[in-house]
Amino acid sequence: MKGSLEQSPCQIRNLMSHIPCTVRSNALTEIALELIPPARRVPKTTAESRDDKRAYGDEVSISRALQRPPQTQRQRIEGGMKTGPKLYVILPVHNRIEITAKFVQCLLEQTYKNYHLILVDDGSTDGTADFVRERITALTVLRGDGNLWWAGALTEAYKYLSRTQPNDDDIVLIMNDDTTFNAAYFETVVFDEDLESGALVVSSGLLISSQDETSYHPQTEWGFAIDWPSLSTRLVREGEEVDAATTRGLYMPYSTYRSLGPLHPHFLPHYLSDLEYTIRAKRRGLRLIPSKTSGLLVDRSATGSHRDEATSLGEFLYNHLISKKTAYNTLYWGNFVLLAAPWRYKFRALVKVYARFFGKLARFIKRAYVNPKR
Repeated sequence: MKGSLEQSPCQIRNLMSHIPCTVRSNALTEIALELIPPARRVPKTTAESRDDKRAYGDEVSISRALQRPPQTQRQRIEGGMKTGPKLYVILPVHNRIEITAKFVQCLLEQTYKNYHLILVDDGSTDGTADFVRERITALTVLRGDGNLWWAGALTEAYKYLSRTQPNDDDIVLIMNDDTTFNAAYFETVVFDEDLESGALVVSSGLLISSQDETSYHPQTEWGFAIDWPSLSTRLVREGEEVDAATTRGLYMPYSTYRSLGPLHPHFLPHYLSDLEYTIRAKRRGLRLIPSKTSGLLVDRSATGSHRDEATSLGEFLYNHLISKKTAYNTLYWGNFVLLAAPWRYKFRALVKVYARFFGKLARFIKRAYVNPKR
């Protein structure tokens, strides 16, 4: 692989060899998919490959985020000794025991052992919590009834840690069960020098698709840049300032985590909740730093619903105004603007949110009822 991210299935598997666990998908990596152009497909021209290299980093920067940390860090935990701060790992799960099992295998392979897993099981009926309990001893299980969703699950974890009262210099790491990582991942998190300033650090994510390795173009996700006047967002290039990020692989000192407060499950139960959380952190003067040493593999083949495939007007209205499963729910986009947008852009962004909705509604009615396909 020289200078381009154009990769064959074998090359992708070679890159994935940095990670000892099998890869699955991450349902939250595409929360801004409505506003991000679709991933490019092969084949690409040489010029396009150079553009992508500048935008997403070459294979050197990607693999660097997935390799072991420097020897000086490894020496601090020689033999798996429990040194350094405690790492609290928050993991929401719901009825994906096969995917969760692969995440647990990654946990078991970690060389840094001073961690505690907070498993938020939102009403799973497939035995996920029992499976994890049999394999992980440093574990707390929080139960939901199936209606927590992402923001609700993280809020329950926040309440638990508030009661537990960890040390201020302990580390909180928010994870998705469909990410995979190497055995040194916790090392790089705990001994990340960026944490000394109280910053939020987001693990770099290599976005891949295991179901379609021959046609999906890998991208490195460092975070998002937001253009509020147009209500659009894009993946940032390496070295650019990050406006917002997903909470997948996000870590920070407990003192920072405590000061930020919980997410807003009533206003943003699932999609967009983590973008609001990281925007809130920046608004309070905290730094949001994309990590160049802690990396995850993220499989986008099992994401939520990002495309409206409604076949009736009722289904269309349900998807856009009620459903928590759709990333394009108009009401939640409106809530996101109210909570996260700068004051000078709130009105314009709100108008754009609802203008998009009524535009889509008009096109749907025309396509389904005025000029239906025969």
